[in-house]
This record gives sequence, structure tokens and C-alpha cells, in this order.
Amino acid sequence: MEPEDGKPQRTTEEDESFAELLDKTFVAPARYEPGQMVSAQVIKVTPDWVFLDLGRKGEGVVPAKELADETGGLRVREGDTLPAYFVSAEGSEMLFTTRVAGGAAGAAQLEEAWRSSIPVDGLVVKEIKGGYEVRLAGGARAFCPHSQMGLSRAEGQ
Repeated sequence: MEPEDGKPQRTTEEDESFAELLDKTFVAPARYEPGQMVSAQVIKVTPDWVFLDLGRKGEGVVPAKELADETGGLRVREGDTLPAYFVSAEGSEMLFTTRVAGGAAGAAQLEEAWRSSIPVDGLVVKEIKGGYEVRLAGGARAFCPHSQMGLSRAEGQ
């Protein structure tokens, strides 16, 4: 017998099956810790931002100026895979970085990198007592002890 509205009734098994399928579509977004490295695909490039596909339903952004070459052109294109470090999230926007920039904001970025455990590249300038003087982005100076270099020292030094 058909219901009065003329629509066939669904069985309990069909309802459960649909409910299970619906639950599977609601995947919790990935939670990133500051400093966590991701490898993401570039999905869109604008003059100001590079948008990253983080999988699932998440997207992240990297300031385009971080990825500019000496002439101002971008070194990435849509479809490229880019390693980046998570910095912070505001609302649904996730900010990533590929490096610590120089200039006036350099000191603040270095401090944030330290708090977030984001690796920072530097250039060994010279050996000094107990270690090495290292030049970081933006001209900042740092000290690295001999024990942290991962190199064996030559005899007599």
C-alpha cells in the first residue's frame, strides 16, 4: 500500500545507509601546528597571494612576494608542489611561509619562527670562539655552537 502523498516510503536500511554516507562527507579539517611543514599543490597564483591545496577541503595562502625571483616574477605556477610551513590561522584562512623574510619585519618573523619551530636558513660567515657566526635573512646575525653543526672539527682547532 502506498502512502497518501504518493511517494514511496524508504526502508530503515536505506535511511541508515544514506546517513552513513552523509557522515562520511563531513571530514574534520586538518589541524596544523605552527611550524608544521606541508607539501601542497599550488592551485591559484595572484599578484599578492599563492593559494595552496592542502587536501580535503582546506586551502592555505603564501604571500606571493616570498616566491618572487630577482626580477619580480614568481618562481611557481599552478600545479607546482610547494613545501611550506604553517604560521597561523585567522578564521578559515591558513597562512603559510616558505622562508623568513628580511627587512623591518625580519626580527618579528625570526621570533615567530623560533616560537613555532620553523627552520631558518643561514650562511656561516666565520668561525668564532665556541662556534660560528651565521648570517640570517635580512642581515640578522646568529651564533651556532660547534656541537650543533653536525660537522666534525679538524685536529688542532
